[in-house]
Amino acid sequence: MDDFSSNLRRKIRKAQSMKFSTETGHQELIPDFYTLFSTQMHRLGSPAMEQSFYRYIVNQLGLNHSRVFLIKHESRVIGAAILIFYRDFAETCWVATDPVFHKSYVSYWLHWTVIVWCISHNIHTYSFGRSTRNSGVHQFKQQWGTTDHTLYRNFSHPQPITLRNNVILAKTWISTPKPITHLLGPTIARKFY
Repeated sequence: MDDFSSNLRRKIRKAQSMKFSTETGHQELIPDFYTLFSTQMHRLGSPAMEQSFYRYIVNQLGLNHSRVFLIKHESRVIGAAILIFYRDFAETCWVATDPVFHKSYVSYWLHWTVIVWCISHNIHTYSFGRSTRNSGVHQFKQQWGTTDHTLYRNFSHPQPITLRNNVILAKTWISTPKPITHLLGPTIARKFY
């Protein structure tokens, strides 16, 4: 905690004062994770893979290489993450928080909870996962004293249109009623991802 800026420490302590509850588990927490995650993806204009995709990954990796974290306010899930780890390296590959609780710094509390868990399990390196350079998510991650590593991609073949890189498709997805996105989202996501 001493390595963080005073502003970051303030945000973590503010979240701590909210007395959020934390659950750590495995595939039994996937339904709660998925409800928040798929809602967040819809809000961002992108479909989520089906729930069975996340359950399969966690199940295949087992307890020795994966955990699901939930942050709750009363009984409401307001933060969720899937952590994948191997030896002394861990990464949160899928994360979502409820925007209603952003001023309570739930995203800070979620990552701090995961970091503390990693430290207690002798994990040396914690990765916040991928993000677009200079995006809001990237700036959030930089507050923690992170080190950026550029990922290079080979675009030797024409790239398909995706919801994320097409503003019209993304806006259409956001305005589509949630029950329809839950029904069609996994099928669309399989084709785009």
